[in-house]
Amino acid sequence: MKLTINWQSQDLEDWQRLFYQILQSNLLQSYEYALAQRLYAQQRPLFGVIEIDGQTAGLCLAFENSLFWKAVHTLIVDRGPLWLEGYGGAAHTKAFFEELNKQFPRRFGRARRIIPEIENSPAADKIIQSAGFVKKETQPGYQTMLVDLTPDEEALRANLKQKWRNILNKAERGPLETRWDNTGAAFPEFKIAYAADKAAKNYPGPTPKFLNILAKISAQSGSMLIGQAMLKGRCIGAVLLVKHGRSATYLAGWSDEEGRSHGAHHLLLWQALPMLQESGITTLDLGGYNEHSAHGIYKFKAGLGGKELILVGQYS
Repeated sequence: MKLTINWQSQDLEDWQRLFYQILQSNLLQSYEYALAQRLYAQQRPLFGVIEIDGQTAGLCLAFENSLFWKAVHTLIVDRGPLWLEGYGGAAHTKAFFEELNKQFPRRFGRARRIIPEIENSPAADKIIQSAGFVKKETQPGYQTMLVDLTPDEEALRANLKQKWRNILNKAERGPLETRWDNTGAAFPEFKIAYAADKAAKNYPGPTPKFLNILAKISAQSGSMLIGQAMLKGRCIGAVLLVKHGRSATYLAGWSDEEGRSHGAHHLLLWQALPMLQESGITTLDLGGYNEHSAHGIYKFKAGLGGKELILVGQYS
Protein backbone atom coordinates (compact mmCIF):
# COMPACT_ATOMS: atom_id res chain seq x y z
CA MET A 1 0.00 0.00 0.00
CA LYS A 2 1.35 3.42 -0.97
CA LEU A 3 -0.05 6.53 0.73
CA THR A 4 0.74 10.09 -0.30
CA ILE A 5 -0.35 13.50 1.01
CA ASN A 6 -0.44 16.20 -1.65
CA TRP A 7 -0.67 19.71 -0.22
CA GLN A 8 -2.52 22.37 -2.20
CA SER A 9 -2.81 26.13 -1.80
CA GLN A 10 -4.61 27.02 -5.04
CA ASP A 11 -7.41 25.62 -7.23
CA LEU A 12 -9.33 24.37 -4.24
CA GLU A 13 -12.67 23.64 -5.91
CA ASP A 14 -11.84 19.93 -6.08
CA TRP A 15 -10.78 19.95 -2.41
CA GLN A 16 -14.10 21.48 -1.39
CA ARG A 17 -16.01 19.03 -3.59
CA LEU A 18 -14.26 16.15 -1.85
CA PHE A 19 -14.99 17.71 1.56
CA TYR A 20 -18.73 17.49 0.81
CA GLN A 21 -18.31 13.74 0.29
CA ILE A 22 -17.02 13.22 3.84
CA LEU A 23 -19.77 11.53 5.84
CA GLN A 24 -18.79 13.15 9.16
CA SER A 25 -16.68 16.28 9.01
CA ASN A 26 -15.78 18.90 11.62
CA LEU A 27 -15.48 22.67 11.55
CA LEU A 28 -11.74 22.74 12.24
CA GLN A 29 -11.05 20.90 8.98
CA SER A 30 -13.31 23.09 6.83
CA TYR A 31 -12.41 25.61 4.13
CA GLU A 32 -14.25 28.42 5.97
CA TYR A 33 -12.27 27.74 9.15
CA ALA A 34 -9.02 27.78 7.15
CA LEU A 35 -9.80 31.24 5.79
CA ALA A 36 -10.80 32.54 9.22
CA GLN A 37 -7.73 31.14 10.97
CA ARG A 38 -5.46 32.63 8.32
CA LEU A 39 -6.87 36.10 9.05
CA TYR A 40 -7.15 35.63 12.82
CA ALA A 41 -3.82 33.96 13.64
CA GLN A 42 -1.80 34.60 10.46
CA GLN A 43 -1.42 30.85 9.97
CA ARG A 44 -0.94 29.50 6.44
CA PRO A 45 -3.44 26.75 5.59
CA LEU A 46 -2.28 23.60 3.81
CA PHE A 47 -5.05 21.66 2.07
CA GLY A 48 -3.99 18.02 1.93
CA VAL A 49 -5.43 15.39 -0.38
CA ILE A 50 -4.68 11.84 0.75
CA GLU A 51 -4.20 9.19 -1.92
CA ILE A 52 -3.83 5.45 -1.39
CA ASP A 53 -2.52 3.44 -4.31
CA GLY A 54 -3.46 6.29 -6.62
CA GLN A 55 -7.06 6.64 -5.34
CA THR A 56 -8.34 9.64 -3.38
CA ALA A 57 -8.92 8.42 0.18
CA GLY A 58 -9.35 11.49 2.37
CA LEU A 59 -8.45 15.05 3.27
CA CYS A 60 -6.41 16.84 5.91
CA LEU A 61 -6.28 20.54 6.68
CA ALA A 62 -3.06 21.68 8.37
CA PHE A 63 -1.63 25.07 9.32
CA GLU A 64 1.94 26.26 9.42
CA ASN A 65 3.93 29.26 10.59
CA SER A 66 7.56 29.72 9.65
CA LEU A 67 10.48 32.11 10.04
CA PHE A 68 13.96 32.26 8.51
CA TRP A 69 13.15 30.06 5.54
CA LYS A 70 11.43 27.47 7.78
CA ALA A 71 14.35 27.16 10.19
CA VAL A 72 11.67 27.95 12.77
CA HIS A 73 8.51 26.11 11.85
CA THR A 74 5.16 25.19 13.39
CA LEU A 75 2.79 22.52 12.10
CA ILE A 76 -0.79 22.25 13.39
CA VAL A 77 -3.38 19.61 12.55
CA ASP A 78 -6.62 19.96 14.52
CA ARG A 79 -9.15 17.11 14.20
CA GLY A 80 -7.71 15.56 11.05
CA PRO A 81 -7.50 13.60 8.89
CA LEU A 82 -10.98 13.03 7.44
CA TRP A 83 -11.59 9.91 5.37
CA LEU A 84 -13.84 9.18 2.42
CA GLU A 85 -16.17 6.20 2.70
CA GLY A 86 -14.28 2.92 2.60
CA TYR A 87 -11.06 4.34 4.04
CA GLY A 88 -9.71 5.17 7.49
CA GLY A 89 -8.96 1.78 9.00
CA ALA A 90 -5.96 1.05 11.21
CA ALA A 91 -3.59 0.39 8.29
CA HIS A 92 -4.62 3.61 6.54
CA THR A 93 -4.28 5.61 9.75
CA LYS A 94 -0.81 4.23 10.44
CA ALA A 95 0.31 4.98 6.88
CA PHE A 96 -1.03 8.54 7.09
CA PHE A 97 0.83 9.42 10.28
CA GLU A 98 4.01 7.77 9.04
CA GLU A 99 3.83 9.93 5.91
CA LEU A 100 3.01 13.07 7.92
CA ASN A 101 6.01 12.40 10.15
CA LYS A 102 8.18 11.83 7.08
CA GLN A 103 7.14 15.13 5.51
CA PHE A 104 7.37 17.13 8.78
CA PRO A 105 9.85 15.23 10.97
CA ARG A 106 10.65 16.14 14.55
CA ARG A 107 13.66 18.45 14.61
CA PHE A 108 15.17 21.38 16.41
CA GLY A 109 13.19 24.53 15.62
CA ARG A 110 9.97 22.75 14.70
CA ALA A 111 6.91 22.58 16.94
CA ARG A 112 4.10 20.17 16.11
CA ARG A 113 0.55 20.10 17.47
CA ILE A 114 -1.43 17.16 16.21
CA ILE A 115 -4.96 16.41 17.45
CA PRO A 116 -6.08 13.39 15.42
CA GLU A 117 -9.75 12.90 14.60
CA ILE A 118 -9.57 9.39 16.05
CA GLU A 119 -11.64 7.99 18.89
CA ASN A 120 -9.66 7.33 22.04
CA SER A 121 -8.31 3.80 22.50
CA PRO A 122 -4.99 2.18 23.45
CA ALA A 123 -4.72 0.77 19.92
CA ALA A 124 -5.13 4.23 18.33
CA ASP A 125 -2.55 5.75 20.67
CA LYS A 126 -0.09 2.97 19.83
CA ILE A 127 -0.51 3.55 16.08
CA ILE A 128 0.18 7.29 16.35
CA GLN A 129 3.14 6.97 18.67
CA SER A 130 4.66 4.17 16.56
CA ALA A 131 4.55 6.57 13.59
CA GLY A 132 6.89 8.99 15.36
CA PHE A 133 4.64 11.26 17.42
CA VAL A 134 4.81 11.82 21.18
CA LYS A 135 1.65 12.09 23.24
CA LYS A 136 1.17 15.12 25.51
CA GLU A 137 -0.16 13.43 28.62
CA THR A 138 -1.14 16.75 30.19
CA GLN A 139 -3.62 17.46 27.39
CA PRO A 140 -6.88 15.49 27.74
CA GLY A 141 -8.61 14.17 24.66
CA TYR A 142 -11.08 16.55 23.01
CA GLN A 143 -14.68 15.73 23.96
CA THR A 144 -17.90 16.48 22.10
CA MET A 145 -21.36 15.09 21.36
CA LEU A 146 -22.49 14.12 17.87
CA VAL A 147 -26.20 14.07 17.06
CA ASP A 148 -27.29 11.86 14.16
CA LEU A 149 -29.80 13.86 12.11
CA THR A 150 -30.85 11.05 9.76
CA PRO A 151 -33.84 9.90 11.92
CA ASP A 152 -37.19 11.68 11.63
CA GLU A 153 -38.53 14.19 14.16
CA GLU A 154 -40.42 11.58 16.19
CA ALA A 155 -37.30 9.45 16.61
CA LEU A 156 -35.15 12.47 17.48
CA ARG A 157 -37.63 13.56 20.14
CA ALA A 158 -37.83 10.07 21.60
CA ASN A 159 -34.04 10.06 21.88
CA LEU A 160 -33.96 13.17 24.10
CA LYS A 161 -33.17 12.69 27.77
CA GLN A 162 -36.34 12.94 29.86
CA LYS A 163 -35.36 16.11 31.74
CA TRP A 164 -34.23 17.79 28.49
CA ARG A 165 -37.53 16.86 26.83
CA ASN A 166 -39.52 18.19 29.78
CA ILE A 167 -37.77 21.58 29.55
CA LEU A 168 -38.38 21.63 25.79
CA ASN A 169 -42.08 20.84 26.26
CA LYS A 170 -42.35 23.72 28.73
CA ALA A 171 -40.51 26.07 26.38
CA GLU A 172 -42.80 25.16 23.48
CA ARG A 173 -45.86 25.99 25.60
CA GLY A 174 -44.31 29.18 26.95
CA PRO A 175 -44.26 32.80 25.77
CA LEU A 176 -41.05 32.66 23.73
CA GLU A 177 -40.94 33.60 20.07
CA THR A 178 -37.99 32.68 17.89
CA ARG A 179 -36.25 34.35 14.95
CA TRP A 180 -33.86 32.66 12.54
CA ASP A 181 -31.30 34.23 10.22
CA ASN A 182 -28.91 32.70 7.68
CA THR A 183 -27.73 35.95 6.08
CA GLY A 184 -25.55 37.31 8.88
CA ALA A 185 -27.92 40.20 9.61
CA ALA A 186 -28.43 39.03 13.21
CA PHE A 187 -24.72 38.59 13.92
CA PRO A 188 -23.85 42.14 15.15
CA GLU A 189 -26.47 41.84 17.89
CA PHE A 190 -25.36 38.29 18.68
CA LYS A 191 -21.70 39.31 18.92
CA ILE A 192 -22.33 42.11 21.41
CA ALA A 193 -24.46 39.96 23.71
CA TYR A 194 -22.12 36.95 23.44
CA ALA A 195 -19.03 39.02 24.22
CA ALA A 196 -20.69 40.53 27.30
CA ASP A 197 -21.92 37.14 28.51
CA LYS A 198 -18.53 35.48 27.95
CA ALA A 199 -16.71 38.26 29.79
CA ALA A 200 -19.13 38.15 32.71
CA LYS A 201 -19.08 34.37 33.14
CA ASN A 202 -15.52 33.68 31.94
CA TYR A 203 -16.35 30.45 30.13
CA PRO A 204 -14.24 28.90 27.36
CA GLY A 205 -15.24 29.34 23.76
CA PRO A 206 -14.29 31.17 20.58
CA THR A 207 -13.22 34.77 21.03
CA PRO A 208 -15.57 37.48 19.74
CA LYS A 209 -12.82 38.58 17.33
CA PHE A 210 -12.54 35.11 15.77
CA LEU A 211 -16.33 34.78 15.63
CA ASN A 212 -16.52 38.08 13.79
CA ILE A 213 -14.09 36.86 11.12
CA LEU A 214 -15.71 33.45 10.76
CA ALA A 215 -19.20 34.95 10.64
CA LYS A 216 -18.31 37.19 7.70
CA ILE A 217 -16.87 34.24 5.77
CA SER A 218 -19.74 31.90 6.68
CA ALA A 219 -22.41 34.46 5.81
CA GLN A 220 -20.93 34.80 2.33
CA SER A 221 -21.13 31.04 1.77
CA GLY A 222 -24.57 30.72 3.38
CA SER A 223 -23.26 28.34 6.02
CA MET A 224 -24.14 30.28 9.18
CA LEU A 225 -27.41 29.95 11.12
CA ILE A 226 -28.38 32.19 14.05
CA GLY A 227 -31.40 31.60 16.24
CA GLN A 228 -32.76 34.14 18.72
CA ALA A 229 -35.27 33.59 21.52
CA MET A 230 -37.47 36.65 22.05
CA LEU A 231 -39.54 37.58 25.12
CA LYS A 232 -41.75 40.65 24.76
CA GLY A 233 -39.55 41.92 21.94
CA ARG A 234 -36.28 41.43 23.82
CA CYS A 235 -33.66 38.79 22.96
CA ILE A 236 -32.97 36.62 26.03
CA GLY A 237 -30.87 33.92 24.38
CA ALA A 238 -29.29 33.00 21.06
CA VAL A 239 -27.33 30.24 19.31
CA LEU A 240 -24.90 30.28 16.39
CA LEU A 241 -24.37 27.21 14.22
CA VAL A 242 -22.03 26.77 11.26
CA LYS A 243 -22.53 24.25 8.45
CA HIS A 244 -19.53 22.52 6.92
CA GLY A 245 -20.04 19.91 4.24
CA ARG A 246 -22.63 17.36 5.39
CA SER A 247 -22.17 18.29 9.06
CA ALA A 248 -22.74 21.32 11.28
CA THR A 249 -21.33 22.61 14.56
CA TYR A 250 -23.02 24.42 17.44
CA LEU A 251 -20.31 27.03 17.83
CA ALA A 252 -21.52 29.56 20.39
CA GLY A 253 -24.52 30.71 22.35
CA TRP A 254 -25.64 32.78 25.29
CA SER A 255 -28.69 33.26 27.50
CA ASP A 256 -29.59 35.45 30.43
CA GLU A 257 -31.42 34.34 33.57
CA GLU A 258 -34.84 34.65 31.90
CA GLY A 259 -33.55 32.70 28.93
CA ARG A 260 -32.48 29.82 31.14
CA SER A 261 -35.74 29.82 33.08
CA HIS A 262 -37.76 29.65 29.85
CA GLY A 263 -35.57 26.99 28.21
CA ALA A 264 -34.41 29.27 25.39
CA HIS A 265 -31.44 27.13 24.39
CA HIS A 266 -33.48 23.93 24.43
CA LEU A 267 -36.08 25.46 22.14
CA LEU A 268 -33.56 26.99 19.74
CA LEU A 269 -31.43 23.87 19.32
CA TRP A 270 -34.51 21.71 18.82
CA GLN A 271 -35.86 24.06 16.14
CA ALA A 272 -32.47 24.07 14.42
CA LEU A 273 -32.52 20.31 13.79
CA PRO A 274 -35.13 20.23 10.98
CA MET A 275 -33.56 23.31 9.38
CA LEU A 276 -30.23 21.51 9.24
CA GLN A 277 -31.88 18.36 7.92
CA GLU A 278 -33.55 20.31 5.12
CA SER A 279 -30.17 21.66 4.01
CA GLY A 280 -28.67 18.17 3.77
CA ILE A 281 -26.89 18.08 7.14
CA THR A 282 -26.68 14.58 8.64
CA THR A 283 -24.55 15.18 11.78
CA LEU A 284 -24.58 17.97 14.38
CA ASP A 285 -21.41 18.44 16.43
CA LEU A 286 -22.40 20.09 19.71
CA GLY A 287 -18.93 21.52 20.29
CA GLY A 288 -16.28 20.77 22.87
CA TYR A 289 -16.77 20.52 26.62
CA ASN A 290 -15.03 19.24 29.70
CA GLU A 291 -17.15 16.89 31.78
CA HIS A 292 -15.36 17.83 35.00
CA SER A 293 -14.88 21.61 34.75
CA ALA A 294 -18.17 22.39 32.95
CA HIS A 295 -20.57 19.74 34.16
CA GLY A 296 -23.65 21.85 33.42
CA ILE A 297 -22.65 22.24 29.77
CA TYR A 298 -21.95 18.51 29.58
CA LYS A 299 -25.41 17.64 30.93
CA PHE A 300 -27.12 20.09 28.58
CA LYS A 301 -25.39 18.73 25.49
CA ALA A 302 -25.81 15.11 26.55
CA GLY A 303 -29.53 15.73 26.96
CA LEU A 304 -29.98 16.17 23.22
CA GLY A 305 -29.35 12.46 22.83
CA GLY A 306 -26.07 12.56 20.96
CA LYS A 307 -23.22 10.08 20.97
CA GLU A 308 -20.19 11.07 23.01
CA LEU A 309 -16.92 11.33 21.10
CA ILE A 310 -13.61 11.47 23.00
CA LEU A 311 -10.56 11.85 20.79
CA VAL A 312 -7.28 10.08 21.43
CA GLY A 313 -5.39 13.19 22.55
CA GLN A 314 -2.71 15.67 21.50
CA TYR A 315 0.68 14.79 20.03
CA SER A 316 3.89 16.56 19.07
